[in-house]
Amino acid sequence: MISLKKYTENGNPVFKLAEDIEPALQNTNDVKIAITHIGICSSDIHVLHGAMNMPDGNTVGHECCGIVTDTGKKVKTVKPGDRVVFELAKGACQKCKICKSGHYELCPSKTPPGWASQGVYTEFTVQPEFCVHKISKNIPGKGG
Repeated sequence: MISLKKYTENGNPVFKLAEDIEPALQNTNDVKIAITHIGICSSDIHVLHGAMNMPDGNTVGHECCGIVTDTGKKVKTVKPGDRVVFELAKGACQKCKICKSGHYELCPSKTPPGWASQGVYTEFTVQPEFCVHKISKNIPGKGG
């Protein structure tokens, strides 16, 4: 699997294509998604220009949609073949005061793709079910 990763060369950030391991389901509430479309966020450009920091070797990108290819045993809201988009709240604890207030996207424990976990400039991503949302079949696009 090919991913676009951030590295530093001669003190400057660069993006390079790299071989990567295809992610697998780790938890019973995980959803594996084949990425079909990726958005370029201004933060990706800021990383490339050195205005924002990101760890070397991290796959960049955090705005995408795709098709569900596999789900954990407890997943109820999506199934393989569904077209989906997801929020950037991976790693939210669901236990702190912020999460319990309904704002898990602000959880200090979250590990958003492209920053604290592997990003989406690649072929597949695995996200927790609570972050994943179906896209209507009436919206034009690949699959589903």
